[in-house]
Amino acid sequence: MLASLQVWELAAHAAMVFVGARPALDPATAQPVGPKEDLNKFLLDTVVATAAMMVGLLLVRSLGVAIAVHLGGFRPLRKDVLGRSYLPKKTKSFRDAFVELFYYTCSLSAITKVAWDADWFWPGGWQRVMFDGRVQQIPELQPYTIPADFKFLYVMETSYYL
Repeated sequence: MLASLQVWELAAHAAMVFVGARPALDPATAQPVGPKEDLNKFLLDTVVATAAMMVGLLLVRSLGVAIAVHLGGFRPLRKDVLGRSYLPKKTKSFRDAFVELFYYTCSLSAITKVAWDADWFWPGGWQRVMFDGRVQQIPELQPYTIPADFKFLYVMETSYYL
């Protein structure tokens, strides 16, 4: 059975791939997915990744508010009739759009960095990388496995939407 990495080990491996210290999509780093993965480990990794994603996105939200107030001329916190503070609607809209811009820019940059040299990435050949597990199209990988850097990207994508 394959040695399954913890989510922080996946993150460290992905960071090494992003800076070019390790090769991307290396079959030697194959990680179990689907029926080969332990459910308890999967759930723990998902909770840890979701918590890390939430903290990161809260920081980005704060940055978005600061940018909206500083550069955009939007008003900062206001007080309602009961004395409670709130953000005006335009400031909230800018903040939320900024978070999405940040996340999708990072996501697109990461997948491009990881998969740029793969023959299936652009402009075609997508059928070669169908990681559904049943029919593994990459001969170097066992069924129900995926390279560690791709697994990290999938875990982060899942945690964003949770």
